[in-house]
Amino acid sequence: MFFGIEQLASYKLLGGGDYILQNLGFYYHYIAFTRGLIDTKDVFYFGLIIFLGLKAAILFVERKK
Repeated sequence: MFFGIEQLASYKLLGGGDYILQNLGFYYHYIAFTRGLIDTKDVFYFGLIIFLGLKAAILFVERKK
């Protein structure tokens, strides 16, 4: 899953849409961290992913009650 969206974008099936797919993937945002760079857009991206995951988990647990 880490490279999944980037793999789809590498097939160049969507023309200009491939750039959008690449920007949605984890690797695009993670690569700056591997170089020691902390960019606010990357921190926001991972914060949003964490928030959405937690929100989905909460909704799932509440629905099970």
